[in-house]
Amino acid sequence: EHESKRGGRVLTRANPRRAHALCVLQVLVQLSTRAAEKLLWAGAPIIRSRVVLIIFALWSFLLCLPAVLLVELVEDTGGWWALAWAVVSVFIFVPRISQGSRVVFALTSCRAFISVRTMYCSIETKELRYADVASLRIDVRPDATGEIFLRKKGDPHNLTQLRIYNIKGFRDACRVLEKMLPARVVEEAELEELLEDDQ
Repeated sequence: EHESKRGGRVLTRANPRRAHALCVLQVLVQLSTRAAEKLLWAGAPIIRSRVVLIIFALWSFLLCLPAVLLVELVEDTGGWWALAWAVVSVFIFVPRISQGSRVVFALTSCRAFISVRTMYCSIETKELRYADVASLRIDVRPDATGEIFLRKKGDPHNLTQLRIYNIKGFRDACRVLEKMLPARVVEEAELEELLEDDQ
């Protein structure tokens, strides 16, 4: 847990120290543009060890088998095609494994936003102001994690939907949303009942 300069709390969980620093930096960069904004909650997605092992196994299989076939069956250029596939596979699998150190979800006093550090080290941000939220959907999982979906008003195709997923501080995020979202949205999502059942 870190204190931000603007009085909010940055909650970071289940990531290495370097990942913590990068995630906190991503959030503080966003907050530095708005002087009156306070950070109320932040978290990063967690990747289960079982999921990581499955991804590595799949990656190894899809890397080795095509490489062997290309080298054996394609004359002259088979090795180059195998090398090209190895490079491409990095950009397919590494983003899925490294989400916990590249993706940050944040709830502030004004908005919810997702900050993503891409494989090219640029930062992409998707945000939604609480006043613009039309609906809230919450999926609770047995392992105390969950997903939160925030949808924008006047967006029937959900192009600006925010999805907060695989977070350990799930209940804390729900408590912040209960206080910050319009009463109608909270009531329709039955958020109060969810938090009461948790107690």
